[in-house]
Amino acid sequence: MIAAIFLSGASPVSAEPVRIGTSKTGMLIWLADANGYLDGLDIVLEEVGSGVVAANRVAEGSLTFGTSSEFAFISKTLTAPTLCIYATISASRTTRLIARGDRIGPAPEDLAGRRIAVTPNGIGQYFLSQYLALSGLDIETVTLVNARPDEIVRLISEGEVDAAMTWEPHVSHIRKALGDLAIDYPDQADQYYYFVLHGRCDLSEDAAATLPAFLNALHRAELFAQDNPDEAKRILANRLSIDFTALEEIWPQHSFAVVLPQDLINAIEAEADWRIENGLAEGPTPNVLDFVRPGPLNSVAPQAVRMVY
Repeated sequence: MIAAIFLSGASPVSAEPVRIGTSKTGMLIWLADANGYLDGLDIVLEEVGSGVVAANRVAEGSLTFGTSSEFAFISKTLTAPTLCIYATISASRTTRLIARGDRIGPAPEDLAGRRIAVTPNGIGQYFLSQYLALSGLDIETVTLVNARPDEIVRLISEGEVDAAMTWEPHVSHIRKALGDLAIDYPDQADQYYYFVLHGRCDLSEDAAATLPAFLNALHRAELFAQDNPDEAKRILANRLSIDFTALEEIWPQHSFAVVLPQDLINAIEAEADWRIENGLAEGPTPNVLDFVRPGPLNSVAPQAVRMVY
């Protein structure tokens, strides 16, 4: 198993390793590491707090590859078009809108005028806007409080915000902290996002040489999780210090697959349009295929490239 560095300032294990940053949501990466599938590769893993952090660090060069929602990816790419997607590693339905029952009622309109915590440029911000719009509310009817995912847990637990839109495992932490006070809005729970593996479009020689082997390791982890779900959950609960019961609850909300699906393009285009229409980026909408690199995945698992390009 390769060593994981947790943002502690520890020195890298070699002069110029391929550095990969992922949050706990990147479960296939942690499973591949725990099962020894990355052994022999000059890779250092870092746990990062969110996909927004990962995308920023890949763009600035302190990470070789990172993982994030496709929304965080396009948010960064619209302002700094240097990143490309090499695969998705899961489709996740783990983003939830949760409110304090001592502050807000269970109807969507009860959110009007309330303080809602989100991670800026994260998928939660987009999903919240979409949910409010479908409920007949404008995003301007609420007060957004920008915070990191771990900070969001504290804000809603201590009552500094009335509601929060975030993702697992932070959702489970909020539920545990609030207990019976937690209110869910289940009609927004079907929104899903892809968790993408991205890097610079102009990869270094070392990064380009390592990427196919890394993708193959993730594919092995995908097959292991499919064939041995209970063992995979036990390994990840231990590796990520997540309660096994909580992991069992969120497991069905993930579809673990190392693929490049066609509907990823549609999702990114819709999200890019939303950012441009809301003045968060300048148009026109880019050709998303310019930021997808199917070659490395195609060399490992051709059947996993399911988009027309």
